Amino acid sequence: MKKSLHFILPVLLSFTLATCQGPSISSTEESNNETGDIGKNAPESETNSEDDVKKVVAEYNFTSSGWATFGIVLPKGKAFNGLKVGELVTQNDIKNRWSDGSIRYAILTTRIQSAGVYEIYESNIQAGSFMPTIPTAELTLDIEGSGIHKSVLSNNVSADLWLNGPLAVEWRVRDIPQNNDAKKHPFLSNTWDIRVYNDGTGTVDAIVENVRDVATADGVVYSAEIRVNGAIVFQHAAKRKGPNTLTWASDNTYASVNHGLVNGNCIRFTSGPKIGAVVHIGGRSSNTANSFSISDTFSDRQSIVDAGWEQIFYHSYGVNWRKTFDLSGFERAEFKTDFKPFIDANAIPEYMSNVNSNTELMRGNGEWEGMAPLGFSNLATYTAAVGGRAEIGPYPRWQAQFIVHQTSELRDQLISMANLAGSFSAHFTKSDPSRVVTVDDNPNYWLDRRAVAGNKPLNNMVGRMFGYENAHAASLAYIPYLVTGDRYYSDEMLHYANFAIMHTNPSSSWHFISTYLAVLFISNCKITNKITNKQYCQSCILLVLYII
Repeated sequence: MKKSLHFILPVLLSFTLATCQGPSISSTEESNNETGDIGKNAPESETNSEDDVKKVVAEYNFTSSGWATFGIVLPKGKAFNGLKVGELVTQNDIKNRWSDGSIRYAILTTRIQSAGVYEIYESNIQAGSFMPTIPTAELTLDIEGSGIHKSVLSNNVSADLWLNGPLAVEWRVRDIPQNNDAKKHPFLSNTWDIRVYNDGTGTVDAIVENVRDVATADGVVYSAEIRVNGAIVFQHAAKRKGPNTLTWASDNTYASVNHGLVNGNCIRFTSGPKIGAVVHIGGRSSNTANSFSISDTFSDRQSIVDAGWEQIFYHSYGVNWRKTFDLSGFERAEFKTDFKPFIDANAIPEYMSNVNSNTELMRGNGEWEGMAPLGFSNLATYTAAVGGRAEIGPYPRWQAQFIVHQTSELRDQLISMANLAGSFSAHFTKSDPSRVVTVDDNPNYWLDRRAVAGNKPLNNMVGRMFGYENAHAASLAYIPYLVTGDRYYSDEMLHYANFAIMHTNPSSSWHFISTYLAVLFISNCKITNKITNKQYCQSCILLVLYII
């Protein structure tokens, strides 16, 4: 049995046993709005009667005014009806309850008028809704070999709601980019998550995916542009020419003066014996201004002398990327989470106060830098690497730092690193990108090229550049989800948990996914996708615990 199993199993057992008790709440099953209708007038702020006794469950420190949407975890039995922030109108989107019906996880929304510490206490849920102002949004991909494809956000609120109440509505629209002849792209897809508050401000979340089980799926190079309300808010070129040629130096290290590459960047040879080959930059410590390591399988590296190359925006198979944009006038309240109820609920560990507050992982947000779409910051692109990695452990180092210190820099790091979860090739769906492939669909399915046809992706995983590995898994999205209630992080938990199962050889012992039990627990405990996904994760956890 793996050493990592001994390390995390006691905690996971207590977590897992707790998760299999209560009912599951889907994304639209419970909210402020009892009818689910959109378009009613929002209520005014309410106050408690003199006979009411406040049942305070947490205290949040809001350091600025603006809209606040955030997650809160409560221990069993703490609150049953709803929650309220101070005397402010508060929207409740309750995602999960304990077996006794008390709130386990909820997403709260309120408008903070002034900075200060606000008590959060049990209160009746405030009903009501409003008709959101729908922004315009357009994604344009100019794809090598197939030309321009676009996705235009539809001018209506979909039935796929994540938030729904008197203060905020968030809905999801799935799409497939189309060319000028209205022909859909054969394997790329995209998702719009739109959040609109009752003052007309909000956010637009654009997610671009290469995850569908389609025979022609492959890695692809494209330029990208996103417009929101007519304005260009994001652009990324398909490629840029390397400033100098490259020459093999030693092992898998290459010399190229002032190359400007960072960990995880992809390059394509434009001349020399490997012309057309696509490789990615690896090695977090071996790269210098004039040399870098390439993840390759070349047996004749010494033949690469003064080869031309270009950097490419390469979207490999099994990967997604995400960008979020604020609508004009949107004001976001900054806050510090009260983690005590999270700890009391056994949702997160309590860390020692002497954890340092360094933020050395952050990398630039420029077009080709580490925090850009398809970037990796300082994460190991070869995830089988052991030791010395900030991202492995029960939770990544920067998440522990955030829980203890909650500086604005650490919060930026928490969110930015979670947004990179999509960069790893751990996302595999059916041809319908809203559904992952499960062992219930095919118990012999194996996310590996060695699997027999019919038991693996139809494209044999061609174009999969940044593979993930179970034994040294990182929990990138769990704590960010608990803090923010962001739907993208919920999706990432499901993808990573399912990958843990489907990447395991069905004929071998399941103990090889021991370190991924943490991710499975996460999906089981906090997942808010459709109820079948939650039940599926619960069943897998119990099976794995039984086997080991």
